[in-house]
Amino acid sequence: MKPRIMYIENKSCDGHNDRGFASIGRVTFSKSGKTSLSGS
Repeated sequence: MKPRIMYIENKSCDGHNDRGFASIGRVTFSKSGKTSLSGS
């Protein structure tokens, strides 16, 4: 799959607050599309 530029937000701490790390970056997906990988 072709890499995409996407908004990435980490809500793993609590899931109910908006204080997680966020960025815009390049995201690639596995062949099945079930796994995404973001890089710097």
